[in-house]
Order: sequence, then C-alpha cells, then structure tokens
Amino acid sequence: MSKRIYFLDSLRGIAAVTVVATHLAGTFREETLMKEIFEPLGRSAVILFFLLSGIALSLALKNKDRFTWQGYAAFLVKRICRIYLPFLAIILLTECLFLKFTPSGISTLSGWFNTFGTDALQWKVFLENIFMSGNYVDRIDPVIWSLIVELRISILFPLFYYFIERKGLKWGVGLIALSFGLGTVVLFIIDQQFLIGQTIFHIGFFIAGILLTLYWESIRTFSKKQKVYLMLISIFLYFHGFALLVTGINVPQVFSDVVIGVGCVGIILVCYQSETVQAWLSRPIYLFLGKISFSVYLVHCVVFIPWIYLLHNVISSLVVVELLSLPLIFVVAYLSYLLFEKPAQQFGRKLGKQISQFHLQLSETNKERING
Repeated sequence: MSKRIYFLDSLRGIAAVTVVATHLAGTFREETLMKEIFEPLGRSAVILFFLLSGIALSLALKNKDRFTWQGYAAFLVKRICRIYLPFLAIILLTECLFLKFTPSGISTLSGWFNTFGTDALQWKVFLENIFMSGNYVDRIDPVIWSLIVELRISILFPLFYYFIERKGLKWGVGLIALSFGLGTVVLFIIDQQFLIGQTIFHIGFFIAGILLTLYWESIRTFSKKQKVYLMLISIFLYFHGFALLVTGINVPQVFSDVVIGVGCVGIILVCYQSETVQAWLSRPIYLFLGKISFSVYLVHCVVFIPWIYLLHNVISSLVVVELLSLPLIFVVAYLSYLLFEKPAQQFGRKLGKQISQFHLQLSETNKERING
C-alpha cells in the first residue's frame, strides 16, 4: 500500500510542475514555441489532479466499514482544513501584497497575465474569492478555480463512494456518463458562471478514481509488453493536445477532457502494476515534489507574476526572468507547506479525531442511560 501512495504523490508532484510550466508559458502574448509546447499540458495536469484526488479520498474511505454521519463529519472537517485553510492564508497574503503593489499590466504580455490583480482590492472580488463563489477566480490567484471545484465535490464524495461500492461498476460508469453529459449541458447554457458546470463535469473524474480504487486489484496483470503498449497509448491520449495543435483540428474542450481522462486512467494502471515505474517514482526528488505539490500549485502564480513585474524593466529576456523565478517558487512553496499546509492537515486530523471521540462518548452515555 505504501508504494501505491508514494507513486500517487509523485504523479501529483509532476503534474504540479507541469502546471507551473504551463502558466509560465501562458505569459507570452505571441504564439512562441514555449507556449505551444506547454500550454496544452495544463489541462491534462488538472484532470490528473482530480483523478488522483478521487483515488486518495477513496483509499481514505476504503478502510471504513460503512457510512456513518460522524465519519462523514470528520471527513468533511479534515477536507476543509486540508484545502480551505491554506487557500485562505495565501489569498489573504496576496491581498496584503496588493496593498503595496498594484499590477498595472504589461502591454507585451498576454491577457491572462494582465488579468492578475485586476480589481483585486475591491470588496466584491475579495469576498467572492474568500467564499469560493466561483466568480472572479482569475483576479487574485488564477489556480483557485480547481480548488473550488475539488472542495465542492469533496462534500458529496463519501456519498458517491459508498453508493458505488454498494451498487457496483455499472452504476459507477453510469454516473461518470451522467456527470460528463449534464456538466456539458450546464456549461453550454450558463458557461463558467459560479463554476457550476465545471463542478458537475469534473465529478466524473473523481468517480473514475473511485472505480480504480475499488477494482484495480481485480484487473488482470498485464504482461511487460502490454504495459509498454498501454503506457504509450495512454501517454498519447494524455498529450493528444499536441496532435490537435499540429494538425489544426478543433474539438470541444469537454471531448478533449474525456480523452485526457482515459489517458490518465491508463497511466495510473501501468504505475500500479509496474514495480519498475514505482521504483522510478519513489526517487527522493519526486517524493519531495509530491509532498509540496499542493503548495507549489497554490503559490506559483502569486510568486512569479509579481517577480516579472519587478524585473521586466531590468532584464529584457522574459525567459530569463521566468527561469530565475523557479527557485523562488519552490522556496515559497516549501515555506507554505511548513507554515500553512502541514499545520492545516494536522489541525484537520485533530478535529476529526475529536468528532469521532465525541460520538463514541455520546454513544457510551446513551448506553449507560438505557442500562440504568
């Protein structure tokens, strides 16, 4: 079991670094080679994040015998502390940064880059971000949209898990299809408003994580040759955005997302069955990236974008400025992990344990009253 957890964390770390590269490339206004190489990877990495979260949450619930409301409350408290508290800390610190530094835009860079900090000090924008409404998610920290989606899905996740565990594979596949279909319809009708469509659509990837966790031991062991073929096909599906870019083929984003999701499932299955791949992913660098992956994802934009503002008039090459920001990103991410993420996890576990103990004490008290 420990190897499985390690390789999942390592994959998460690699995905986080991919997102950093994607956003660094996204600062260029022109279609540069760097932008064309990395921009399609960001979406793939986020979908991999969601699927890995579905597996990690399923592993946490798999040891529970059955659904209980106190167990659900403890799960929810731990999840809120895990995601929301570090998020809140970074949002507040970024707002403090904006009090001293107000981004005014750089005409030679992309619209995505110049949206950062827009109206960030307005109460409406601030409160919409703090309360995770799903609006103005690109103003303070552009990555928070996925955290909002993940926390919303976490609220319902135990219900999905225990339902699928009881009903079986067919119901799980049906829920995935329903999630993708309904999410696509909602996105078509109201677009990105409140991230409602995004939330419904991405439930499907979390459910895929549930199915992997419940059934990956039942899948027959692939031969070495089959693992190689499956990995190559899965990697192609994961990176298929490059093929679309080269050929000029345009497909709906939701269709491309499903293709990426299939690729992610294949990659994870090969990792699960291959001791060689697990050994490779157990190297210290990947384990470290996995440990701080959430913080890397959370802080990188609020580090490198102000860094570019600071140095763009000093160093003419944007590539050099961005490369110089990389050590700072990982230093700040590690500090964020130590100061916010790790304490938030510990606090969540403590609260979850107290909830369980309170229920146990309450049950014993009720038994004594009945017996007395």
